[in-house]
Amino acid sequence: MSSFAESFRELLESMLDKFPFEVLCEMAVRAKLLWHRRNCLVFEDSFSSPARLSKKIQAEVALIRSEAEQRVVKQPKQDLSPQTWTPPPLGVLKANWDVVVDKTNSRVGLGVVIRDSKGLLGATLWACKATLPDPILGEAAAVLRATSLCADLGLTHIVLEGDSLGIVKAVQQTEEWSSVGLMVRDIKLLLSKFSS
Repeated sequence: MSSFAESFRELLESMLDKFPFEVLCEMAVRAKLLWHRRNCLVFEDSFSSPARLSKKIQAEVALIRSEAEQRVVKQPKQDLSPQTWTPPPLGVLKANWDVVVDKTNSRVGLGVVIRDSKGLLGATLWACKATLPDPILGEAAAVLRATSLCADLGLTHIVLEGDSLGIVKAVQQTEEWSSVGLMVRDIKLLLSKFSS
């Protein structure tokens, strides 16, 4: 690109690459309020002093910064020690599931990975559901989806593995009367069709 931009778009694109987000945000606020000041003068015959404009710019930028800081959700520190995958016995497939819960948007994301004893990928599935943002409910939905995927694929020898001890215990109990009881009942019904 030459030293002079050929269009406003090129100028803007070069600025987006060069400046940090905070500077670009302040530039956008300045442009918006300058345009608003110009429109007030042209259409309403109302003049606003540069000092007043400067105060408005500072106030709006401060408001944007404080809103951005409030949106940052502090995540609890997790133990990110390396996890190792343990293969299933020969002739058996392992279905691993995991869930992420978005409480703000009442959504649950779930994933399932099926592998053989050599670690070769057999199938994968991911889904995003609008539901109550309950981690236990999300885990139950993931186990149910993993089990139904195995059944749909006609698999008979499977091992299910996930990180929710509460759901594993619920599936192992004789009766479940919690909020996920119906899902656990469906999981057990599907599991009864498998050989292992």
